Amino acid sequence: MTSSSSGELALGLLRHGTAEAGAHPQADAERRLLPVGRDEARRVGARALAAGYRVVAAYASPYPRATETGVLFIEALGARVPVTEDARLVPEASSSEASAWIQAVWRESSRALSSPLGPGLVPLLVFAAHEPILSAVASRLLGRRRPALARAELVILGSHASEGWREVAALLPAGLG
Repeated sequence: MTSSSSGELALGLLRHGTAEAGAHPQADAERRLLPVGRDEARRVGARALAAGYRVVAAYASPYPRATETGVLFIEALGARVPVTEDARLVPEASSSEASAWIQAVWRESSRALSSPLGPGLVPLLVFAAHEPILSAVASRLLGRRRPALARAELVILGSHASEGWREVAALLPAGLG
């Protein structure tokens, strides 16, 4: 397991997998995952499962490639969790608004988490989205610059009241790192 404390709600920032190329900027919001992107989402989900993470709630950008990534990631973990779409996760969203909202969702989810999942298992709240919003949010939470996430990369953050946010793990689809 990669988390320092089982039972503590982890925050997952998940970049979408490889998607279709957009012919023009207006088409960006309509791009879907390519077969390789679907495979990447499943593989990073399998890595998260092997590391002991279990999704308890999921949010995604309304752009199809992010929503598809979230759904496939969750399926790979064997979870039955709906993906809630939210425009605060689109690429051009305000990172300050997105960060504040993500932290509020995390706090509420932490309070609502009624019991531990079991020995060695870590509950995960996941947000599937895009660059540059994900690295901007991660940078704000960590208080330092966080490099851009690779395609289908899952960055897992943990929080302690006295320490603030810290990066616990960065998982890539199996075979990519």
